[in-house]
This record gives sequence, structure tokens and C-alpha cells, in this order.
Amino acid sequence: MLNIFLKDSLNHEEVNHRIIKYYYYRFREDSTSTKWLIGSICGTTIMIIILLILLIMRKRIGLVVELFKEAGKAIKDMPLLIFQPIWTFVCLIIELICLIFFLSYILTSEHPVVNISTGFISFEKHEVLQYLKWYYLLGSIWILQFTLACDTIVISGAVSQWYFSRDKSLVRYPIIRSFRILLRYHLGSAALGSLIITIVFAFRIFVNFIHNRLKNKTGSIVEFFLKCFGCCLWCFEKFISFLNSNAYVEIAITGYGFCHSARRAFKIVVGNALRLAAINSVGSFTLFLGKLAPLSVVIVLGLKLVANRGDIFYPWFPITISCIAAFVIASCFMGIYEKCIDTIFICFCEDHELNDGDLKPYFMSLGLMKYVKSQSSNNGEHISHI
Repeated sequence: MLNIFLKDSLNHEEVNHRIIKYYYYRFREDSTSTKWLIGSICGTTIMIIILLILLIMRKRIGLVVELFKEAGKAIKDMPLLIFQPIWTFVCLIIELICLIFFLSYILTSEHPVVNISTGFISFEKHEVLQYLKWYYLLGSIWILQFTLACDTIVISGAVSQWYFSRDKSLVRYPIIRSFRILLRYHLGSAALGSLIITIVFAFRIFVNFIHNRLKNKTGSIVEFFLKCFGCCLWCFEKFISFLNSNAYVEIAITGYGFCHSARRAFKIVVGNALRLAAINSVGSFTLFLGKLAPLSVVIVLGLKLVANRGDIFYPWFPITISCIAAFVIASCFMGIYEKCIDTIFICFCEDHELNDGDLKPYFMSLGLMKYVKSQSSNNGEHISHI
């Protein structure tokens, strides 16, 4: 009798377990279907937004399309440009390791003090080292910015050599030549530009520090003005960074110093504000979609791989880590394409100023020439302002 009771109880437990398991997997299937439905709705919405943006900017994307084509040709003729982010990333990692190593020495450096009464020796921090660490952090930011500036000048120099060559097939070792020119002529310009960015960044951090210390201790008017001042500094930092990137391109093209190149870059930015806005809006948005493409593939593959895995309790953790890594890698390589587009645009503007198309023929491609002629004939604009 006892055996029959135990057998019936075991059967009931097994049935309950199967029922729970059935509803569990049914709930997982329903939730997966709901997630795919939400993802489809989001994808459709993004596609509609993209089509609206292209419809609004349809008159100004002609130059963007031609610049994308030229950038593709440049990377095709100089495939080693793709590996440029790898060398820059390795240099940054080595610099960070060295900087952190020496910073640990500064933070742990103390001088011995002898207690006469007890005879014991204690270690106290030196007053100079308290200020030296901030000086060291400022210098570290300057070094990292200097490395990024050198990377921009090398890429811009290689692309400008390719653009201003009549026969593109005769361009030999443009990256090595650009790097050699950087080491010989333009290290001071890169150091000056990176120093300006570092000073503006440090001043903005200092203002934010003061704002945090005075928060809830002063009147609302003072806090409002500090917030406005911090916002203005942030905008100024972004503008200086944008101007510096164009100045580095001018340095690689013309060979002038930083101040002269920054002035020429500012004139080009002001004279081509509308077309530059189209490039920065449509072009940047297109490049952003290029960064999202591998991210979407990683998400889809990750969901497929962990969908039927019962041994993974937190499936979003490996997917999130993979997505972050995919987005960082895609951003590094799409950054090469973006720098090529910016360089070709500056070269395009300089080509108009240096040549007239008759006695001094243009270096631009036929596609850019057709675009210039169509725009100048339709809008009545002078070609030097394009």
C-alpha cells in the first residue's frame, strides 16, 4: 500500500514538472516572438526616418555620394590604410601602460620622516607630489591627443598624395612617405594642436569641478551661469576639435604650420558651410549605419546562439559585451573612411583655389567635375565657393 502511494506521488510530481517545463518553454517562445516583433517595428521606423532624411537632403547629397566614391577608390588603391587604426591602437595601449606605470610611482612616492622621541620612521607624502600628479595627468592627455593628431596627419597626407596625383597607379608607399614627412616637418604642429585641445579640455573639467563643489551652496542664478558656461565650453571644445582635424588635413596638403593651416581650414569651413553641413549630416549618418551593420549581425547571431541554451542564465551579458566590441571595432575602421572623406573634401576645395580648369587642369575626378558644373549651372554659384 505504501509502495502504491509513493508511486502515485512520484507520478504526480513528474506530471507537474512536465507541465511547468511545457509552459516555461511556451513562455520563452512567446517572449522571443514578442522581441522579434518589437525589433521589426523599430527597424521599420528607422528605415522610414532614413528615407525622410534622404528625401529632405536629396539636393545636397550629390557631393556626398561623389566623396564616398572617391574615398572608396582611395582605400582600394591604398589598402594598407585599413590597418592604420591597429597601429594607432597599439601605440595608445603602450602609452597608457607606460603612463599608468609612472603614475603609480608618483602616487606611491613618499619621503621618510624620523620621529625623534620614538625613533620610528614614517613615510609622508611630499607636498610637491600632490600637485605633480595633476601636472602628470595633463601631460598624459596631451600625449594621447598628440598620438591621435599624428594619426590624422599620416592618413590625410597619404590621401592628399593620392588625390593630387595625375596617375593614381604611380603613387608608391604613400603612408610611409606621409609618416616620414610628419617626423621631419610636422611634429611641432601636431604638438601645438593637441596642446590647445588639452588646455580647453582641462579648463572645462576645472569649471565642472567648481560647479560640483558649489552645487546647492550658492544661489540658483550662480548655478545657472556655471551650467551655461560649462555648456559653452563644451561647444567650444567640439568646435576646436573639429577645426583641429581640418587644420591637420591642411597641414598634410599644404605643408604650412598649424596656425596658417587652421586659418585656411576656417576659411574653407565658413565658405562651404552648407555643403559641409550636408556631409556632416547625411555622410555621418550613413557612416553611423555602417557602424550599426556589424552590430546588428552580432545581435542576431547572439540571439540565435543563446535562444535554446538553457545553461545560460544571463544571455544578455555576453551579447552586450560582443556588441560593445563589435561597435568599437567598426568605429575604428569606419573612422578611416570618415577621415578619407574629410581629406578629399578639403583637397577638393584646395583644388578649386589652386587651379582654374584651363591652363591649370583640375586634379579632381570626372564625377566631381560633373557635379561642380551641374551645381554652378543650376544655382548660378561661382565655382570657387564650392
